[in-house]
Amino acid sequence: MSVEASSLLRLEKTSLREQALTALRRAITTGQLPPGTHLVETELSEALQISRGTLREAMRQLQQEGLISAGARGRLSVRHLDAKEIKNIFDVRAALESLAAQELASREDRTGAVAELRRAVADMEKWAASNLEDRIEADLKFHRTMCHLTGNETLLHLWSSLEGSIRMSIMFAGVDRALKNMDAKRHYDIVDAIESGSTNGHRLIIAPDGRRLYTENEEDSTVSVIDLASRKLLGKIATERPLAGIAISADGGTVVAVDDAEPTLFLIDTAGEAVARTVPLEGVPKAAQIARYRDDFSILGITSLNSGTVSLIDPSFTTQTVIKVGSQPMDMAFHGDELFVACQGDGTVHVIDVPARRWKTSFVAGTGCESLAFF
Repeated sequence: MSVEASSLLRLEKTSLREQALTALRRAITTGQLPPGTHLVETELSEALQISRGTLREAMRQLQQEGLISAGARGRLSVRHLDAKEIKNIFDVRAALESLAAQELASREDRTGAVAELRRAVADMEKWAASNLEDRIEADLKFHRTMCHLTGNETLLHLWSSLEGSIRMSIMFAGVDRALKNMDAKRHYDIVDAIESGSTNGHRLIIAPDGRRLYTENEEDSTVSVIDLASRKLLGKIATERPLAGIAISADGGTVVAVDDAEPTLFLIDTAGEAVARTVPLEGVPKAAQIARYRDDFSILGITSLNSGTVSLIDPSFTTQTVIKVGSQPMDMAFHGDELFVACQGDGTVHVIDVPARRWKTSFVAGTGCESLAFF
C-alpha cells in the first residue's frame, strides 16, 4: 500500500472516531444515554456503524473527559453524579468563569472580545428553536470562548478538563431548568457586564433620572460610573479607603459611599465626579455597612455591623441620631414611619420609630437574617 493511501485511511479512521465521540457526547449530555447505562461494544459499534476498535478509542477519550467510568469488572457505563458532586462542579466552574469574566472586563481594550462573545450569544439565539443537543453545544461554546479569550492557557485547560463533568451536570435539574440556564438573555447580561468594565461591583444604585448606575467596588476603593443606555463604564471615582455601601440623593447630585474602614461617609459630587467632603458618623465607634434613604428622601439610614447601631441622618448631614439595635445589623427597610433593621448576628429585626428617632421594639426573624424588603 502506498504512503498516500495509508494516510487517507488514517484520516478516515480519525474522522469516524471524532464522529463517534460527538454522537456519544451528545447522547450522554442530553440524557439519551442516562447515568448508569451500561455501554455494550457490540450494540454501540453496530448502531454507530463503526469498528469496535474505533469505538474503543472514542470510549477511552470519554473516560478521560469524565463522561463514562469503569465498574468493578471493567464494564463501562455512563457516569452517575450525586448532588454533592454536582455542587462541587458548579462551584469550580463558577470560580473559573468568574475569573475569565473579570480578566476580560479589566482590559482597557475589550472591544474585540466583547464582539466575539456577542457572536457566540447570537449563535445561541440561532439554535434556540433547534433540538436540545444543538442548544447545549452553543451554550458550551460561549463559555469555552470566554475562557479562551483571556489568553490564560491554564484557565482554559482547567475549564476544558471539567467540560465532561459540566456536560453531565447540565441535565441534573431537568430539561426546563437546563433551558432556562441556556437562555440567550442571561448570556447577553454577562457580555454587558464585561463590556461595562466594572470588575469588583459590590452594591449599586441607579440615579433618579435613570441615566447612570453607580457601584461601590469594595476592595479597590472606587465608585464606578456606568451609562445605563449604552452599558458603558464612563469612569471610576477614587475614595481614600475601601467601601461597604452606597446611596444617592433625591436630586442625583450626591452619592453617599460608606467607608468600610472608618466610621465615615464619603459624599461624592456626581457632576464633578469626585469626593466633595467626608462626614464622620457621630457616636459610632466602628465602620458602617449599609446606606438606605427613606422613600421621600427625608432621612438616610446607616447601619454599622460591628458597632450594633443604626444612624438616622437628615439630608443636609447636619443632624445625626445613633440608635443601638441587635448584633451585626445589615440591611434595613423603611415602611411608613418605621424603619426595620435586620440583624444577622442574633436573627432579630429591630423597629425604629423614625419621627421620634428612637428604638421601638424587636422580634425574632431567624439567625442569619441579612436582607429585607416590603412588597
